[in-house]
Amino acid sequence: MAKIDWEYWRHRFITGEMSLKQLSEGLNAPAFKTLRNKSSAEDWPSQREKFRDMQRTQAVAVVPDVRQTVDEVKKIVDAAEMLTRHNQVAKLLISQGVQALKDRDPAKINDRDALAMLKAGIEIQRLTEGLATERQTVTHDGGVEIKVTRRIIRD
Repeated sequence: MAKIDWEYWRHRFITGEMSLKQLSEGLNAPAFKTLRNKSSAEDWPSQREKFRDMQRTQAVAVVPDVRQTVDEVKKIVDAAEMLTRHNQVAKLLISQGVQALKDRDPAKINDRDALAMLKAGIEIQRLTEGLATERQTVTHDGGVEIKVTRRIIRD
């Protein structure tokens, strides 16, 4: 007869959700009566309760961190939804501006307003994508001036 690894079965009972009866029905498990006798002698049920109390205490200690993480994720999702809406508005402005220029009907919109719509749409779209929207001149060593496009959103 093989020796029973009582530490293994005690650990399974204390940390698990199974009853002694369910545990005894597992592969290579001791008989129910044997488990019950050992559990009673070593008071496994109170050890299980202490383990669960410890888990609850640890879970409560983590709650503020979880709440903070949830709040941060919510802010990220809200920002993503806002950027999506802005991008949709930008695309609408661009398409309306392009359509107005195609139609070239002064009664609907003049060319200046159509171009302003295009410019606003493109700028909004570039901002929502984190792309550059402004140009500036940078002077490098040796006095060489280079025109570069500056990013509005920096990493």
